[in-house]
Amino acid sequence: PQASVVIMSVSLEECKTLGNSLFSGGEFLKAAAAYTRGIKLQSSSGSSSSDAEILSLCLSNRCLCFLRLSKLKQAFSDASSVISLRPSWHKGYFRLGSVLEAQGLLKDALEQYTISLEKAGEPLREVSLKIREINKRLGNNASGGAMAPAPETGGDSGNNTAGMSRQARRLIEKQQKKTKRRVGEAT
Repeated sequence: PQASVVIMSVSLEECKTLGNSLFSGGEFLKAAAAYTRGIKLQSSSGSSSSDAEILSLCLSNRCLCFLRLSKLKQAFSDASSVISLRPSWHKGYFRLGSVLEAQGLLKDALEQYTISLEKAGEPLREVSLKIREINKRLGNNASGGAMAPAPETGGDSGNNTAGMSRQARRLIEKQQKKTKRRVGEAT
């Protein structure tokens, strides 16, 4: 008698969908595991532009899971990876701002939220609220919806660290190098 083993083939999209469902149910650790499975699948296979988009969504969503679980180092890593993969997508900067805010680095968080708003190219309520909230916490004049000025980004390089603290800048640059190495190995 031979034991049979069933190997389920799962796609990146299916992992994202499962992660989203688990996240909606408040199961953040299980959701993070589902996104991780998708990310690992993507890393071991070839990459198309649509897969790169789904991969960045999985990383962004896993980042949010890690934020909810107070795993800030992992959340920071994922947010930085999202920015490296899709430097023109506003959500990576928003996630990084959320991580920096959770770490108490309010000026750096404000910088990332401002970049997020700029990259979006349109007013986003959630981002605008975060900017106002941090301006108030920092004691900046945020009345009447005033916001910090948008920084110069220098295109889509993803290296929008000019106004950040040295500590945050080093962490982001280190994470971006790791991401570029991983992406290079996967292709």
